[in-house]
Amino acid sequence: RHVIVAINKMDLVGFDEGHFQAIARDFRLLAEGLGFRSIHLIPMIARDGDNLSKPSTRLAWYRGPTLLELLETLEPEAEGDGKFRLPVQWVNRPHADFRGFSGTISSGRIRVGDAVAILPAGRTTRIADIITPHGAALEAGAGEAVTVTLADETDVSRGDVIVASRQAGPTLATLTGRVLLLSERALGGGDRVLVKLGTALAPARIERLDNRLDIETLKPEPAESLTLNMIGRLVIRPEAPLVAERYADCRALGSLLLIDPITQASLAMGVVEALTLSQTVRSGDQAAAVPTAWTDIWPREALDRSRRLGAIALAFLLGGLLGLAFGASVAGAFAGAATLAIWEALARPILRHLHDRAWSQFKARQAARQADLSLDGGGI
Repeated sequence: RHVIVAINKMDLVGFDEGHFQAIARDFRLLAEGLGFRSIHLIPMIARDGDNLSKPSTRLAWYRGPTLLELLETLEPEAEGDGKFRLPVQWVNRPHADFRGFSGTISSGRIRVGDAVAILPAGRTTRIADIITPHGAALEAGAGEAVTVTLADETDVSRGDVIVASRQAGPTLATLTGRVLLLSERALGGGDRVLVKLGTALAPARIERLDNRLDIETLKPEPAESLTLNMIGRLVIRPEAPLVAERYADCRALGSLLLIDPITQASLAMGVVEALTLSQTVRSGDQAAAVPTAWTDIWPREALDRSRRLGAIALAFLLGGLLGLAFGASVAGAFAGAATLAIWEALARPILRHLHDRAWSQFKARQAARQADLSLDGGGI
């Protein structure tokens, strides 16, 4: 947020203050709206050290500090909002008696015993140990590479983010990012990509391209797609649980990379400007979803189960009626047809139960095999 502009080679314009002031006016005009906290402009002759390491007698009209003075005295502001975040880079399991979670703390501080949550799942636990390259520690802060162990057996994988438990909140619905296109492949609404945020990688779909930036005027303009070196604003919907933050709040979780899911080529890089979250309400330490649509009022799992049961019941009814009609037409007697229909109605749920049991066992074996092949580091 603090910018130092070194305007060099002032000797080529005869040390003229007018040239310096014209450049300063142009830069300040360009910087309007970019959110800089301060702008320092310094006329220099770097070859001779004028206003680089010593005040210049040839640029005596400049009364400000030299470049080195500014670099030594200007204090950078604290990054982001200061909340604790640890993106998990590696599940560290050297043997069966140890399971730690390694990564670099993006922001904030953590102490042994602090309550934490694992996002995006939202499971809560406490920090049992903090291990640094120099050994065990009671606390650690932003920028430190650490391995933490948890007080409870908790499912954590690469890409998850450990945060202070009070930060556990709603899940990500969409994110809006300002991106620079790196590829010759055009990018626009409807395209499928992989989005990399922190240590996580997830499939996603570009919902729409809001606008493209005219780099001459810095004004947004409508566009159908982005091409190489263009800057635009995209709305992206992840198709898997993902943790994201605004870049202003956390740089590590607010910097994104879009990747071609087929070629693995980098398509675009950018920053997260806004997030759309599913709403939550909180009671004490618990979070519950606030219905935002009828599918939220009736949870999707229950909805799918109800549809399935309804379809089975309808199939039984139609099957019984068809069996009854068929039996009556063949046997010529209603009693015989009814007996056939009853036996058919009894046999159908038994066969259905056997089918569901066999199918669930098959799916369980398939899931176990997939877990063995996963990349979360478990057992490695």
